[in-house]
Amino acid sequence: MTRALSVAACSVVVVLGGCAGGSNAPNAGDKMLVLGAASGELYTKLKARYREVRPTGQPSDLSGFRLVVVDGDTISPEDLARHSAIRRALTTGVPLLFLHASEPHKRSLLGAKLLPFSVKGQSDGYLVTTDGPGRYRVRNLRPLALDIRKRNAELDDHGVLTGSHEQKSARVPVSSERVDQFLDFIQLDRGRQVAPPTPPSDYPQSSWFTVSVSDDFSGTNPDFYNDLFEASLTYTFSAYYDSGSTLPSKYFQWVACSVEGTVTPQPPGTDEVDARGFAMTMNECSISPNNGPGNGLQLSLVEVQPTNESNNLSSELLFDIGYKGDGNTAWTWTQQQSQSVGGFGGWEASSAPSNQVNAANLQYMQTSPYNGDGSNWQDAFYKVFVGKHIHPMNTNSTQAMGLVGNALWRTQAVFDGTVTIDIQTAVTCILLTVSNYFVTSRTAHQVVATAQSTSIDLDLGALQIP
Repeated sequence: MTRALSVAACSVVVVLGGCAGGSNAPNAGDKMLVLGAASGELYTKLKARYREVRPTGQPSDLSGFRLVVVDGDTISPEDLARHSAIRRALTTGVPLLFLHASEPHKRSLLGAKLLPFSVKGQSDGYLVTTDGPGRYRVRNLRPLALDIRKRNAELDDHGVLTGSHEQKSARVPVSSERVDQFLDFIQLDRGRQVAPPTPPSDYPQSSWFTVSVSDDFSGTNPDFYNDLFEASLTYTFSAYYDSGSTLPSKYFQWVACSVEGTVTPQPPGTDEVDARGFAMTMNECSISPNNGPGNGLQLSLVEVQPTNESNNLSSELLFDIGYKGDGNTAWTWTQQQSQSVGGFGGWEASSAPSNQVNAANLQYMQTSPYNGDGSNWQDAFYKVFVGKHIHPMNTNSTQAMGLVGNALWRTQAVFDGTVTIDIQTAVTCILLTVSNYFVTSRTAHQVVATAQSTSIDLDLGALQIP
C-alpha cells in the first residue's frame, strides 16, 4: 500500500563536480591493484596518486588496496565477468575502477549476476563502490552529449515581437579538469548516496538492492562560449520484492528513486538596470522508464514528490513493503530529504505533466520576479520616466541551489527481466536586456536550456522472494 507524502518545503538540488585536482604523491598507504595492461590520461594521473601493484597471479586478499583498476581496452567483456579479483572486489567493498569501459563490459557484470544494474554508454572512467550487501555507488566519467536549445526574443513599444530559436547537440569530450575532479572524488571518497531505509532483519538482503548514479555536466552560452553553470546530480534507485499478498500471483516489485544534487550558476556577466543575467531560472529532472525495448511498461508510476511547493523545499516518500517474516507482514519505507545548499525563496517545485504515462518529471522554477520558463518575461521590466528598467535578479537564482525529489513505481506482477530507466537533467538560464531611446524602448531576452541524459538498466530478476 502507499501512503500520502508530506512535503514540508521546497528546494532545488544538484550534485557538483568537486574542486580542481592537484598532484598528490603516492605513499605506502595508497595502493592500487592494476589487473593487466592499462593506458590513457586517467591511468597516468592515477599513478601520480597511488602506488601501483601488479599481481603475478590471482590475488586472494584485497584488503591492502585502495582501488582495483582494470582497462577495458585490454580485457574482453567475457573475461571481465570471469575474473576472480573483479568478483572479490565487488563482494569485499574495494572500489573497482574500469578504464575505457564499454557498454558490453558493463552489461557482462549484470549478465553474470555480479551487479544488478548497468549504466549505458561508453565511459572513460566507471567507478563502482560496494557499500555493503545490496548497496552500490557509481560515478561515471564519460563524454557528454548535450542538447542545447536557445531562444531570442525582442519586443518593441508597438507590441511587435521578433526573435529566433535554434536547437543543437554538442558532444563534449572528457577534459583534463574533469579527470582531476573525478580523481578527487575517488581519493576523498566523496561519492554521494542518498541512504535509503535499512530493511528489518527478517527481510532478506536477496530481496532488495540500491544503486546511486552520480553524473556531472556544465552549460555554456553558445554565442560567447562563456560558462553558465555546473551541475552534479545523484539518482538513487532502490528495488524491493513485495510478497505481502496471500496469493503468489499477486506478488510484485517496487522501484523507488531519490534525487539529490546541486546546480551552481556562474556569476552573472552583467547586473545593471538595463541588462541582467545570465541567471539560472529553472531546473528539471526527468526519470522515465523506457517504454520501447527497455521494458519500461512493466513499471506503473505510483507517486512523485514534491508536487506543488513554494519558497522552501523538502520531499518525503513512504510506502509499505509486504512480506512474510518473523511474525511481520510489512515494513514501511520512508525517505525524507531537505535542501542543504542555497535558498528557495521566489521558486516553486512541482511534478510537471509528461507525455509519457509512467514518467516522473520534477520541475524547480523561479516565480519571482518572473517565471523561470520565460512565459511572463515582461514582468521583469518596470517603467521609468523615459523608458524601462529591469527588476533586480532573484538572489537564489544566482547562487548554488540544492535539489531534492522522489518518485515511486511498481510492477503489476513479478517481472524477472531488466528495465531501462532514462534520466535527463536540464538547466535553463536567462539574460534580460532593454534598449531605451528618446521616446521608445525595446525589451529583449535570451534563453539557453542545456540538457544531458543517461540511462540505467535495473535487473529486477535479481530480487528473490522474501
